[in-house]
Amino acid sequence: MKLMKRLAAMLLAVCLVVPCASLAVNAADGLIFFTDLEGISVGETFTITGSVVNRDGNLSQVDLTMSYDSTAMRYVGGDDNVTDQGDGTLVYSGSVDGSRLDFDMQFEALIQGETRLEQESAEVTDANGDTLNLLDPPGYSDVQIVEGDGTAASSSTTAQASGVTLTVNDTEYTVASSYPDSELPAGFVSADITVGGETVTGASQENGSAQLVYLLDGNNDGAFFLYNSEDNTASPIQIVTLTSGSTLILLGDRGDVTLPARYQEVELDISDTQTLPAWQDSKNSRYYLMNALNASGDRALYRYDSTDQTYQYYGDDVTTTASGTNSDSGIFGRVSTFVQDHVDVVMIGAGFAFLVLLLLIIILAVKLHRRNLELDDVYDELDELTKKKGSDGPGGPERRSESRESAENLPEIQMPEEQFDEFEQYGDEDFEEYDESEDEEFEDYDDDYEDFEDDYEDEEESDEDSDYDSDYDDFEEDYEDTKPSKKSRRSKKNNEQNNDDDDDFSIDFIDL
Repeated sequence: MKLMKRLAAMLLAVCLVVPCASLAVNAADGLIFFTDLEGISVGETFTITGSVVNRDGNLSQVDLTMSYDSTAMRYVGGDDNVTDQGDGTLVYSGSVDGSRLDFDMQFEALIQGETRLEQESAEVTDANGDTLNLLDPPGYSDVQIVEGDGTAASSSTTAQASGVTLTVNDTEYTVASSYPDSELPAGFVSADITVGGETVTGASQENGSAQLVYLLDGNNDGAFFLYNSEDNTASPIQIVTLTSGSTLILLGDRGDVTLPARYQEVELDISDTQTLPAWQDSKNSRYYLMNALNASGDRALYRYDSTDQTYQYYGDDVTTTASGTNSDSGIFGRVSTFVQDHVDVVMIGAGFAFLVLLLLIIILAVKLHRRNLELDDVYDELDELTKKKGSDGPGGPERRSESRESAENLPEIQMPEEQFDEFEQYGDEDFEEYDESEDEEFEDYDDDYEDFEDDYEDEEESDEDSDYDSDYDDFEEDYEDTKPSKKSRRSKKNNEQNNDDDDDFSIDFIDL
């Protein structure tokens, strides 16, 4: 019984702990909410307050995107961290010091009815840098607009058309002679503009020279366009309110802009019904470059972050094409741009080229090695043939042996002994007589040697003409029958030594 009670108590404790743990995990750390408004009259300006709360600590960074119906209300202004994207989208981005953030946004009521401002996306971090879990569903603000003393019931019903038309992107528009004051963008004032010989009410930039005209389409819906009085043309624009409260006019023409190859021409969807020309960064698709006019009327390039929906100054408009090695249009610049834009392709190509070069080097090395081996074989064969010819040819060992034996039979030359005992007793006449006798004796020796040399050459020629093989066979048979004596062996040995010394058959003469 006690065991059953203990098991039941443990089971009950587990059942109580599991829901608590689940609640602790799924509990939201952050809240985002907005104020609701009722009884707002048409033409009245009202304020919506947004709040972000961290229930467990302090906030660090808040990035919040909101949307509203731009036909029912128009954004007038707000906190510095709020940016109007111009297409019914507001973005709050900024740092926070504290556990709660409150920010205000001012709107003008345009038409009677009910409308809503909604939270689209949000990312909130605490003081430790951790992302907060936000309450679901997202926050929103309901606004009820009633008919009052305001005159802005609808932009299409209050605009008055003139008899002047303009064609923009193959679409014909009618120039409005007047428009609702609520449509006038910030940074512009109402002004008279001459279009096609008729004066209409347009808008002029306060700190610049830009002029706007209000055009009506076939459905009598109106919008402001940038007007160029020099060629009587208009181009679509998008007016963006920055965090500083100034405006940025996004232009509908590209102009004479030269950009690096990494930026590709595209058409950017600004709203559901409007697109503007832009250049997309091929390295990071979230970034675009767009032509725009700032509050001072200066034309420049701005970088648009499609993720954060923010704009940043990029640089002045480039109207001329640069050339040379330091420009993207030059040869070096084009190569550099291609390498930067296609790093992977360049690396793969370089690796492939290296492998091909390495393969060629290996093939050449193998061919060279084989050629060296073949040359070595050829040289070895030539050496063997040379040795074989040297041993078996007419000038072989047998022939050299016979020549040595013939050379041994040469007569010895008697050399006179010199007497120098009484050398000093002789005079010049005695020396002359001695020289004459010496010359005569030497001439006799020369004659004897020449006769012997002639006989030797005749004998050698006769020996070559004789049957060498038969003589050699006879000599070999005689050698088999008779055993050489010590004297002959000693004589042979002496002859071999003499032959070694006189292989070249040369005779040394002594000048007496």
